[in-house]
Amino acid sequence: MKTFRNLVRNLTLAALCSLAAAFSTKALAQSYPPAWSSSSAYAAGDQVQLNGNVLRAVIPSTAGSFIYSHWELWDVRANTTLMVGVGQTFTNLLTAWNYVHNARVTDGAYLHLYISTAHGAFSETFTSPFSLDQDSGANISIMGDKPGNIILTFSASNGFVIDSAHAFGTLENLTMNGAANYSGVAASNSATIGQIINLTVNNFGNSFTATTNANLYMPDFGATGYAQAVTASLGGTVNCPNVNLSARGGIEGGDLVATQGGIIYASGASLSNSNTALYANYGGIIYASGSSIWGCTTGCFAIEGGKIYVERNTFGANVGAGAQPNETDLDAKLGGLIDAFLVTGTVPTQSIDTGYGSYIFTNGAG
Repeated sequence: MKTFRNLVRNLTLAALCSLAAAFSTKALAQSYPPAWSSSSAYAAGDQVQLNGNVLRAVIPSTAGSFIYSHWELWDVRANTTLMVGVGQTFTNLLTAWNYVHNARVTDGAYLHLYISTAHGAFSETFTSPFSLDQDSGANISIMGDKPGNIILTFSASNGFVIDSAHAFGTLENLTMNGAANYSGVAASNSATIGQIINLTVNNFGNSFTATTNANLYMPDFGATGYAQAVTASLGGTVNCPNVNLSARGGIEGGDLVATQGGIIYASGASLSNSNTALYANYGGIIYASGSSIWGCTTGCFAIEGGKIYVERNTFGANVGAGAQPNETDLDAKLGGLIDAFLVTGTVPTQSIDTGYGSYIFTNGAG
């Protein structure tokens, strides 16, 4: 009897040990997809883990060292920065973008394409627009270290474009060169760029455009050689506080242009030497209170239902030493409206038609 009880006890202990071992095995971290291995060959479509992220093979790969062109980033699970530039992981931006274009970036993680000039200045020329459309684009940014040494040239096309309700994170520390009749950064159809920081756009006809309910937030940018620096149209919105521009834009337009229901927020702007600093028509609205405008043919031009709000602004020579007067500070035509209360210094010069519902509101100098 005692022998039987010992047998039962031993069998029970063995069963418990087996069960514990099973639980212990299940508690171990799983590895799927498997980690990339230099000793393995891969077929197109295979997935592996590398540096906490999932990669997908785009062409067959034999055993050996890792080759980025054989893979695409598939699932970003950890904060990731990919280096671009001379002597970096990717020698050009387009190759890096193709590598990440199909990736999913999990919430809470970021993916940066970082252009480094540590080993030399960086330049790249594009013959077609650079589309920022990416389903996880809100978590992706293109950034540089020294904007004066990073030149992106678009020889005969728009520059960065985004549309169809896509979102993108940040464009930062870059210089873009372009050509007339094209836009440097163009957002359309409810697309959004979260931040544009220290980005200089040269010689595009339109430096920045937001149209058809698109949105741009631009706390720090520069533009030269434009016909129109910032344009918002068809419900598009641009927020560019404290913008500083000094260039001669086109006759109709110039620095900031809101048309057909577009809205521009530009409080604290400093605008000079343009044909027209602020231009609003067809229901476009510009909010630019606390700004300075001088040396322009026309400071504010509201026409055909356009509205410009420039309360507490400073015009012409009132800006300070060396600032030249505008030929006309405020011009309202064909139902345009300008709100210019509490301006600083002398009363702004005005031009207004009669019989069309145009208004200029001002109580003179503050």
